[in-house]
Amino acid sequence: MTFSGSNAFTPSAPGTYTIKVFTAHPGDGDAANDTAAAITIQAQTVSSLPYYASLNDATAPGWTVLVTNAVSGPPIYTVVSGQVSPATGVTRSDGSSGRAVRVNFYDAQANRVEILRTPLISLSGTTNPILNFDVAYRSYTGQNDRIEVVVSTDGGATYLVGSPVLYNKAYNTAPSLATLANSTSLFTPNAASQWRHETVDLSQFAGQTNLLIGFRATSAYGNNAWIANVTIQDVATLTTTNVTGNGTFTGPGGITITFTNFGNPPGANLYFSRFNSPPTSDAPTEYATNTSATAPDGTFFTPNVAAPRWWTVTYDNQTVGATINYDVSIDYTGIPGINNPDKLYILRRSNRFGSWVALSTTRSGTVLTATGLTGFSDFGVGGNSGDNPLPVNLSAFTGRNIAQGVELRWQTASETDNAGFEVRRTELINGVEQEWLTIASYQTTPSLAGQGTTSQAHNYTYTDAGVQVGKTYRYALRSVDLNGTIHDYPQTVTVEVNMLAPKVYTYKLEQNYPNPFNPSTRIIYQVAAATNVKLEVFDMLGRKVATLVNERKDAGEYSVNFNASGLSSGVYFYRLQTDKFTQTKKMILMK
Repeated sequence: MTFSGSNAFTPSAPGTYTIKVFTAHPGDGDAANDTAAAITIQAQTVSSLPYYASLNDATAPGWTVLVTNAVSGPPIYTVVSGQVSPATGVTRSDGSSGRAVRVNFYDAQANRVEILRTPLISLSGTTNPILNFDVAYRSYTGQNDRIEVVVSTDGGATYLVGSPVLYNKAYNTAPSLATLANSTSLFTPNAASQWRHETVDLSQFAGQTNLLIGFRATSAYGNNAWIANVTIQDVATLTTTNVTGNGTFTGPGGITITFTNFGNPPGANLYFSRFNSPPTSDAPTEYATNTSATAPDGTFFTPNVAAPRWWTVTYDNQTVGATINYDVSIDYTGIPGINNPDKLYILRRSNRFGSWVALSTTRSGTVLTATGLTGFSDFGVGGNSGDNPLPVNLSAFTGRNIAQGVELRWQTASETDNAGFEVRRTELINGVEQEWLTIASYQTTPSLAGQGTTSQAHNYTYTDAGVQVGKTYRYALRSVDLNGTIHDYPQTVTVEVNMLAPKVYTYKLEQNYPNPFNPSTRIIYQVAAATNVKLEVFDMLGRKVATLVNERKDAGEYSVNFNASGLSSGVYFYRLQTDKFTQTKKMILMK
């Protein structure tokens, strides 16, 4: 039965709700079947990607559990006071001690099925969305415990396994879910090597909103599995390669993996996810102290900067009984800011929650190589900012709707010759990007001025007040070097505006941007009340060369693009004239 239209249930706030349906049949005297009840979860949609959940805290906010086959006995997932509760005493994939979500196959009876669910996720505007997570598992004596990744597109009523299937692994599948050999002792990970990093391609759901992504666990009464470090993000490129034997396998953007021992059986998949933005980090120490790994020139040092190109590499065959060895090579061609390639390292980390570790690196031409590796994780290129002043290292970029508009926050881990930032914005209409506009610049907004060259972290904040309720916006950052070199960062945030405080406008004419310009520039103005508006452009002799606005306008803020392709270089004046206000400003056309 479906309740829609005026009968639809629309919660006023996120939370857990119980819906009860009562019989209206007058001849039904059996009180035991009077009520049917259903539990529904209404959560705030995660609309800004990447989304990260380390599952390393006492609770996992927004995460819920659905029991789909309630065999009697202990649950598979632990829920305390309505919230998922990760267990303690775990050695995580980065080697630290902490928590992770226990998948309790050890106690849950056979055939019990539960789904661990993320908050509602929006993949609007994505093209290559992926799910990454860490998993550890061993069977008891060969019981076929199973974990699947499923997606609900209808608020949790039904769950899809995907076509092709997203992820379905058990003890007996090939590749296996198991990361360790069988044991009759209750399993809790006590070494980083007991984890496997997984990649799940979500591109079949790209562009969809209000998705619940779940880990469906089916118990065979075996031994525990563990889940941690869940990431959902859009990547520049995702490549999947089938591995049937030793050899070299090429990923996007200049990375290759050469297996010297690929493990058995053949037929597993190697996943390359490439990112074209500086890597973000939630590690307590972003770069691990290096005391032995050598750079191509034979020296060793601790790196402090990473390039804005990096990869996540995962391999299905990293399973129980598989001995895997490989080399990794990265071609650094096209990475800006490299002055001394013999002072570069290939960097490796378990995930964004682990520190970057320098690997002993050799160089042949523009190709860096590290050999004799086991396990799979994130890879990048890094060095010392003194030898290789890589561009601004953007370690975080987030956005949210506040009463004053959209608040953007970002952090740099380091900066090199950074004059400042520009904020760029586009509106999304039916998921399609419109024209990108520069809405703020360090040249006119002091808070966007850069720090020059520094190895210290710095935080920036900017509030975009020129937004409207009901619209969705996407933001990106641009940094400008002291010599004028521009760096556009592919990392974006998408924010849906659903609230704004009442705004009071004044009469105001802002300085055009950019200025000087060639051939186009943007002029922003405000009017405090409904009025006739003229916005005109004049040359140095006072001759009118363009009329940009000549109409009645309501109170508000407006933006006009002026294209001067038909004019000569020189100084021009633009004048705003209303019923109660007149102001003139100067601009320079430089061709």
